Amino acid sequence: MPLWFLWLLVPLAPLLCVHGVDWAFWTLTGRAERFLPLSHTLMLRAILVSVPFLVLAMVATYARKAATPGWTAAVGRAARLGVALNLLLWTVYLAAGSDTDGARQGPLVVALGVIALLSPLWIGYAMRRVIKGPRAAG
Repeated sequence: MPLWFLWLLVPLAPLLCVHGVDWAFWTLTGRAERFLPLSHTLMLRAILVSVPFLVLAMVATYARKAATPGWTAAVGRAARLGVALNLLLWTVYLAAGSDTDGARQGPLVVALGVIALLSPLWIGYAMRRVIKGPRAAG
């Protein structure tokens, strides 16, 4: 994956994973009037999404002179994994909190909120594991 594309993912990943999922969700559920494009929670979620991609781009920039083709391919796989995990997280988060049937799902939404707040750590760790590869036995 080219280095310029990694830097492009820093602003594009939040647009796709947060704003795009929000727009699609509120449009598909018929509640587009609830979509707030610049709310403070939307901005916080965008920052949470962009942090692992910012770290990945900085690491790739720092290590580009010593990068091998295998390492470059692993960085590309890590970036794709990060986008997929973020899309999954924010889709589940919105679906769980939609409350379409009138049932309260408070504990589930709170748990997903904590998972979302910690997402830069666990998504970043998953991306790192893809780059590092499986641990050697022994």
